[in-house]
Amino acid sequence: MTRETAHNHYSWTKAIADLRCLQFNDRICADGATRIKISTIRPCSGIYGGRDRMVLEKFMGMGVVPSVSSKPVMDWIYVDNVSLLRYLPLRSVVSGATHVSGFRACV
Repeated sequence: MTRETAHNHYSWTKAIADLRCLQFNDRICADGATRIKISTIRPCSGIYGGRDRMVLEKFMGMGVVPSVSSKPVMDWIYVDNVSLLRYLPLRSVVSGATHVSGFRACV
């Protein structure tokens, strides 16, 4: 993705951040022994939660889903699943795993 082909400034800056993560993943730190392990998670679309009374639950109760176009494509993900995806790599690193690092642009 280039700045010219990006849909908006937000997606362009996310692409820059993703590339930086990939560049620094598995680099050796200044101590010469420790490797940087980066795991990024960027949910694609809407995040909702169990107590989301303002957005998703309210609109679904009305039989509609909020959208900015006439033919929306949304991949809704529950907030607990996003939290779990942040926790699992950390748990592996803390337990001593050396193979944990990665990149997930879309979950």
